[in-house]
Amino acid sequence: MICNLWLTGAFGSEEKSCEKGDFCITLIKEVRGEAGLCVVIPCSYETDEQFTPRHMVWYKTKDQTESRVFNSDNDKDTEAGFKGRVSLLEPDVSQRNCSIMINDLTESDSGNYHFRVKGNMNGKSDGFSYRKTTDVSVSALKQKPSVMVPPLTEGQQATLTCTAPGLCSGDSHIIGNTTALKTENLTAFTQRHSSTLTFNPTAEHHNTKLSCTVSFTAGPTLNIKSMALSSVKEGHYLNLTCSVDSFPPSEIKFSRKLIGNVLQEVNASYYITNATRGDAGLYICTAKHLNSTLTEEINVTVTCKYNPLVILYSGSLFQY
Repeated sequence: MICNLWLTGAFGSEEKSCEKGDFCITLIKEVRGEAGLCVVIPCSYETDEQFTPRHMVWYKTKDQTESRVFNSDNDKDTEAGFKGRVSLLEPDVSQRNCSIMINDLTESDSGNYHFRVKGNMNGKSDGFSYRKTTDVSVSALKQKPSVMVPPLTEGQQATLTCTAPGLCSGDSHIIGNTTALKTENLTAFTQRHSSTLTFNPTAEHHNTKLSCTVSFTAGPTLNIKSMALSSVKEGHYLNLTCSVDSFPPSEIKFSRKLIGNVLQEVNASYYITNATRGDAGLYICTAKHLNSTLTEEINVTVTCKYNPLVILYSGSLFQY
């Protein structure tokens, strides 16, 4: 079964459209994909300088019916069929990158997609819906993995290559043998995956059927990296980094647990040059990726630094 592959065709150049003063959006006119694969809708936007964006929302319109397909704030009102399948390529709303990826396409995903930004204007809640749309067209699946077979000579080592037909993240492999996997980054959000099988052909391999099956592991890898030991001395440096390897990027939150189980959010790279006992505690890295959330924890202890006690007694100096 082929799943979560990415085959996207963008037609026409990106066009910038400005509405209501400084509210502008850059979208492509049309994107085509195939069922079972996925597409990316490239998107960037601008707002009035008095407007602070907070959340991003995407809608699909088809046959005069509008449905919400993504909401970075709350997915309660998101159409059930889109939950977990739509994600931002850049979770940081301040970057004004509204590009989305739609996984596991179905032909019913075809329609016109438009974007809305929610935030604050002069301290009050506000939002703006851009009228410009991207037409997404999804057809039946036709693509298959490709296998490159070089000329084979008995007794001479040969390498076969299986290449996945899409450009999403994941692994491709050839059934029945250990293979070497390769991922080639083409752009900021496109990857090509291939797998190789090296063997020594014999006459017994003549006319043997070879199957190439593409499977995907789309979950993120979450790590908390400590540049120092989890136990540090008072006055020494403490350097913690919360990092996530995922495609598309995950939304990362790094926090520490205070008294009463209260969570205090800290930077993803947490660096202290002069650690104190107040810096000890449990640090939690949380990553939200598509429809899943992962957490990793590290418990930091700070050992006290005692100054030597000096006592002057009968003219003699004693140190403890």
